[in-house]
Formats: sequence, structure tokens, C-alpha cells
Amino acid sequence: EVVPPVGRLVYSDIAISHKKMRAGDPDRNLRIYRKLLAEGKTLDLRQQYYYGRELYYHKQYEEAVSEQPGQPEQQEQMEQLGQPGQQVLPVREQLFRLHQDFRLP
Repeated sequence: EVVPPVGRLVYSDIAISHKKMRAGDPDRNLRIYRKLLAEGKTLDLRQQYYYGRELYYHKQYEEAVSEQPGQPEQQEQMEQLGQPGQQVLPVREQLFRLHQDFRLP
């Protein structure tokens, strides 16, 4: 994701460092997605990808492969992206292919 600068730009030799004040919560994103799903929300394509990735990173493979996103919503999103008719793979199939392509543990 890129946020282009707007307004008056000033170039100088100063350096700005962004550092965390404390360690982050490694389960934060997974909790957010689970809360959305518990509230009955439907994840869009991007959210489904990142949710599946979080499950994978947390080694929750069984849960990752059991997720089956709603195909009608995905097909509609692909049409909005200008790619109508393109096959949309379920998250579990995407994860399986990722695992096979990169031979991840």
C-alpha cells in the first residue's frame, strides 16, 4: 500500500525514525478477523487472503483449510476489479498451492 505525499513537500538532510515503544501483539490480526467473522461479517478477497495467511503463520492449518469463502461475493468482486469470469479459488486452495509452491512447513 502506498500513500502518496500531498501538500507542500520539503526536502532536507534530517532523518526520521519510526520505532515501536514496546513489542507488538503477534495475535492481534488473527483476533480482528475472528471477531469480524463472529459478528457475521463477510470478508472481501483481500481480507480472506490475509486471514488465511494469519492462520498459516499461526500454524492453524486445519482451520485455514476449512475456511470456505462465499463464491458469489468473490465473483462480484472480480467483476468490479475488471476481471469477470476469472476463477476464484477458495482460501484453502490458495494456501495449499502456496504450501506446494514454496514447500513451507
